[in-house]
Amino acid sequence: EMGPELYSPRTVNIYRSGAANFVVVAAAAAQGTSTSCASSGASLVCSGTSTPKSGNVPFFYVTCGTSTYLGPDPYHFTPSFGGSFPGHGTIT
Repeated sequence: EMGPELYSPRTVNIYRSGAANFVVVAAAAAQGTSTSCASSGASLVCSGTSTPKSGNVPFFYVTCGTSTYLGPDPYHFTPSFGGSFPGHGTIT
């Protein structure tokens, strides 16, 4: 088992350019904290780490057909059927 003290996280930043374009950039080195976006018009909108950390919310990048989603809901594209998703807790 690998405990959190053995992780070598790196900073992961999300930059947005325009209403629908984004870029996810990870620091180049383990335990690195510096990132930059090649798009001059992009602005930093979210920052996190590549490993679990108390208080952080994981983000998922999901593609379904021609649609994409980046956010905390791994079931974003799940069809609504009027109930909870079987075998899973609620998404908060």
